Amino acid sequence: MASPAAILFAAGNGNESQSSISWSFLIISLFGGLALFLYGMEKMSEGMKKSAGNKMRSVLAALTGNRVIGFLVGAFVTMVIQSSSATTVMLVSFVQADLMSFAQSLG
Repeated sequence: MASPAAILFAAGNGNESQSSISWSFLIISLFGGLALFLYGMEKMSEGMKKSAGNKMRSVLAALTGNRVIGFLVGAFVTMVIQSSSATTVMLVSFVQADLMSFAQSLG
C-alpha cells in the first residue's frame, strides 16, 4: 500500500508543465513573513512594557545576575518549553522592553 505522501506527489495538480518555482511569489512571501514577524515582535514588546513592572525587572535581574545561574535558568526554560526559538524570542522581547540589558540576555 502506498503512503499518503506518495499518493499526493503522484497525483500532482494536473499541470505537470508548471514545475518551476515562482520566484516573485517566493520573494514576496519571504518579505511578507519577515514583516509580520517584526510587527509581532514590536507588539509583544509594547505589551511587555505595559504589563511588566519593577517586580518582573527585579526577578529577571536576580535570575541573570550570575552568568552561570543565568545559563542554567536559560537551559531550564528551553528544556521546559521545548523550543530554543521561543526562548530567544522571549529574550529579545525582554531586552526590547528594557526589562533586561543585552549583556544579561547573553548569559
